[in-house]
Amino acid sequence: MTIEEARQLQPGDKVFYPAERGYASGSARIREVGIDVNTSYRGQQYLWVNLGPAGVWPSCRLRK
Repeated sequence: MTIEEARQLQPGDKVFYPAERGYASGSARIREVGIDVNTSYRGQQYLWVNLGPAGVWPSCRLRK
């Protein structure tokens, strides 16, 4: 997901997250979207997205 797409995310939107460290992939509703833009070591920009019990994910790892 690009930073432009991430900025349009709203609480209640449904997103899909990938499998990670032994946990299955899945979908969840957004609880909260961060406002600060972060940059990965690869130069990719992202926002932190709280998915409740599914954890907190960088927006660049999610898809709508």
